[in-house]
Order: sequence, then structure tokens, then C-alpha cells
Amino acid sequence: MKRFPTFFAAVALACAAASPVPAEPAKSAPERAKAMVAAAAASAEEHGIEHLIQHIQDFRDGDLYVFVLDADGVVAAHPVSQKLVGMPLNELLDPDGRQLNAPMLKVAASNPQGGWVDYRWTKPGTQEAVTKFSYVVRRGEHTIGAGIHWE
Repeated sequence: MKRFPTFFAAVALACAAASPVPAEPAKSAPERAKAMVAAAAASAEEHGIEHLIQHIQDFRDGDLYVFVLDADGVVAAHPVSQKLVGMPLNELLDPDGRQLNAPMLKVAASNPQGGWVDYRWTKPGTQEAVTKFSYVVRRGEHTIGAGIHWE
């Protein structure tokens, strides 16, 4: 997991060297995920977690979205898959047989500024299992996260 930021830094440098710099550079997927989680966490702090849960659709941008887990790893809000809401993520295993919620809850609880968790996930619209990274942060008793696919 610690290789993740270094890997993306190398990719960003390679891309920057290979292409002209736009007037306003677009944020990379990891930066977008972190910014979206920060905005959702700020909303939860200002208006309460229930407000965030009720307005979870406001934290979606294309294939990037915020999800919320309660203290036990139960999905409290998910803007893409309503069938996940109310489901304990410990009942979901990635294609490699690893639990999803334990690493997310641990990273969020142990890193006040947030942190990255990697796992395998079936990419929406396909049956292909790809590596996904989620940036997670804890606010109160809830974990707020956003994930990106990386193939």
C-alpha cells in the first residue's frame, strides 16, 4: 500500500514530461478522490453525518463517488449501488478473498488525515476484477471514502 503515492507520482511525472502543460492542469484521479472525501467530510462536520448520507448524490462526479460506512463497517450511504446500503462490508470479500471493511476501518481510524486502502473490485458494467484504491477518513463514528479503479 505504501507504494501507491510513489507510483502515482512517477506516472504524473512521466505524463507531464510527455505532454504540454495545460493552462489549468486537471486533477489526477487520486487528487480528485482525496478532494471529494475532504468535501464530504467537511459537509459532515458542518451539517452532520445524516445530512451527508441524505445528500450522498451530491458527492458524485462521473465514476468517482463518496461512500459512507458506520462504525461496524455497514454501508450507510452509497450513491451507485443502493443494494449495498445496510450491508456489512465484512460480508463482502474481494475476488482474492480479502475482507473489504476491516482494512478501511483500520486505516481511517489510525490516520486522522486519511489514508489509502487497496483491494480488488469488479468494475461496474463488466465482470472484470481490477485493483481499486479507496481514500478513507474517519469522522466521528463513520468512515467516509472514495475509490478509483486502477487497471
